[in-house]
Amino acid sequence: MHLTSLHLRNYRVYRELDLEFPDGLVGVYGPNGAGKSTLVESVRYAIYGESRTPKDELRSSDVREDLRVTLRFEHEGNAYEVRRGLKGANLTPEVRVFCNDQLAVSSVREANQYLTHVIGMTSQAFLASVCAQQKELTTFATMQAGERRRLVLDLLGVSPIERALARVRESARAARAEAGGARHALVPLDRLEEALAEADGELAAAAEAAGRAAAAAEAANVRLEERRAAASASAAAARALEELRAAARLARAEASQHREQAAGHERRAADADRVLPLARAAEERAAALPAAQAAVQRHDAARAAQAERAARQREVRTAAERLHTAERALTEAVRQAGEAERLTDALAAAEAALEAAEAALAAARERHAETQGSLRAASQHAELAADAAEAAAALDPSAPCPTCGQALGDAFAAVRARRAEELEAARGAVARAGTALAELEREGSARRAERARQAEARDRLRAEQQRATKAAARAEGAVTARAVAAAELTERQAALDERPDPAYDQAEHERAQAALAQAQQAATELAGYRAQAARADEERSLAKQALARADQAEGRAADLEAGAGDLPRLERELEAARAAEQAAAREATIAHGAGERAAAALAAAERRQADRAAAVADARAAHERVAALEEDAAYLERASDLVKGFRLHLVSRLGTRLSAEAARLFAELTDNEYADLEVDPEDYSIRIVDAGVAHELTRFSGSENDLASLSLRVAISLVVAEGARELGLLVLDEVLGSLDRERRERMLAALTALQGRFRQVLLVTHDEEVKDLLPAAIEVRKAGGRRSFARVTA
Repeated sequence: MHLTSLHLRNYRVYRELDLEFPDGLVGVYGPNGAGKSTLVESVRYAIYGESRTPKDELRSSDVREDLRVTLRFEHEGNAYEVRRGLKGANLTPEVRVFCNDQLAVSSVREANQYLTHVIGMTSQAFLASVCAQQKELTTFATMQAGERRRLVLDLLGVSPIERALARVRESARAARAEAGGARHALVPLDRLEEALAEADGELAAAAEAAGRAAAAAEAANVRLEERRAAASASAAAARALEELRAAARLARAEASQHREQAAGHERRAADADRVLPLARAAEERAAALPAAQAAVQRHDAARAAQAERAARQREVRTAAERLHTAERALTEAVRQAGEAERLTDALAAAEAALEAAEAALAAARERHAETQGSLRAASQHAELAADAAEAAAALDPSAPCPTCGQALGDAFAAVRARRAEELEAARGAVARAGTALAELEREGSARRAERARQAEARDRLRAEQQRATKAAARAEGAVTARAVAAAELTERQAALDERPDPAYDQAEHERAQAALAQAQQAATELAGYRAQAARADEERSLAKQALARADQAEGRAADLEAGAGDLPRLERELEAARAAEQAAAREATIAHGAGERAAAALAAAERRQADRAAAVADARAAHERVAALEEDAAYLERASDLVKGFRLHLVSRLGTRLSAEAARLFAELTDNEYADLEVDPEDYSIRIVDAGVAHELTRFSGSENDLASLSLRVAISLVVAEGARELGLLVLDEVLGSLDRERRERMLAALTALQGRFRQVLLVTHDEEVKDLLPAAIEVRKAGGRRSFARVTA
């Protein structure tokens, strides 16, 4: 894998960044917190969509625009471009991947799977083989043996094999325990098969008894059907005679009903004769109906006229209110429009004051930038003076001068004093520059506050001027509105004057309505009385017809009663037939009971036979299942042995390779100062061989510890990266912190030699001297306002 370019927009401290990656050994330098590690993290985010923090912390602070990351890299002869981003307020992820300028995938899930396949390693393996951090180096020397072993195996990718081995062992133990428990729970098959044979014999005997009982029940059913047929014939003859008697009773009831109807018709005829006086009285009251209707119509017209006049009065009041409102609006608009000239002069003065405040703020910013440059220069001078003073303090008066080669002698104290004076002067310059910068920052804050106040005053006057301008326009409209309201009021008053007061009296209206209701009721009663009088003759005719129908019904009843005289004999024969039927039914019930008991015994025998057959089948299945469990347990134990052997072989091979690679790199870093570097294949502890004896790291200085740990970490990266299809990139983050200049130069020489196996080696460090020791470097700097920039330097 070979990185070619990176574009960041609104990604953490980078608002906008375009970076072209050089080849070979490249230093990424800058002060702590500037954003060096952010560059490395953005590469991981582009490829795998992962970061060290949640996605809502990726976008630059105080920014609402979309986040964009574009990474271009080459791998196995193909050119790839990954475009990732977080879009909108909900930070919706989106991604597109191009291969040789052709769109490959455009969804997050597909892109993650596609890039993992292209690079040939997961995110964890990428971090293990590509990125080495300083904290990892120190942990090798300080952590417990078991923790160190787990860390190295995780980096090498062996831990999944160990976890698989543990799971296989646990599965084998569980399978063996399950098979043993099932073996103890088995029931002997011979005892169950004997019980099944016994149940088969019981089932045959029960089937024979059930057959006999079924035949007896069938014969009883035949006799019962014969008795039921005889009883049915007798019952039919008796029902025929009973129906004759019932018909006679119905005929007599019909005659009685007709006589009652005749009496009712006679009563209604008499009632109709009694309503004639009531009809004459109702006719006199109904005569007043036309006069009552005319009076009600007059009062309805007066009420409608009064309602129309009240509506006109409301319209006059509404028009007067609108005229008053228009006059108030006109007065207020004229008053506000008069302020326009005064506000124009005040706005001009406010804009002049704002321009002056902005000019003063720009001048303060220029002085602040100049003072910042002076402070940086003073800080660099102070660091150089501190290095010189430290070097002078380490000199030996009897040793030759590192510059001229002569003995220092009496000049030793003068050299140290001069270096101390230079350091004190440099520190004083830093303090003065810092004080001046703080004073300028306070001045800048005051200038910004003044500019804000002036801007607020200008905006306020602009708003007032706009209101005055709008008021002038409103005044013109208010004059028109007042004229319209006055004309409307005149029109409404004229319409009101045209409608005089109708002198409507509600009480008189209600009395007229009551008189009309009484007359209408009398007319209704009169119509009813006249209808009753007309029905009197009709009711008398209906009474005669009902009496004739009653005589006819009584004659039919006498004829029917004469035909039903033989009913007592038929009733005696029916009683004897029913007694014979009941005896046959009892016999059939007994036969059916015996059949049901025989059938129940047969069903019980069938259930016992089925239960015992199922028990035999279950027992056979249990025996087969136990055999299968024992076979699975043996298979899992064999698989455990195979996985264990593979893990031992892999750990041994990787341990030997790690030891050889780490020893070679350690020899280069120490200029073969030590005989060898040993890596324990069990716990991956490191021992330095000095004069033929292996010693623990605690015997050596911190720089030797870091060099040994770095050698092992780079060796791990080499071994893990061999699983990928192409070795191209190595990132070392802050691994030079504890090394002196000579060791740093050796380290850089060794890393330069790694270019034969890594096309790019990115060395992240805060030591700016590294830029002078490397062929290419990337400078990372803070830009103020929690922002940073990065550029490639020669």
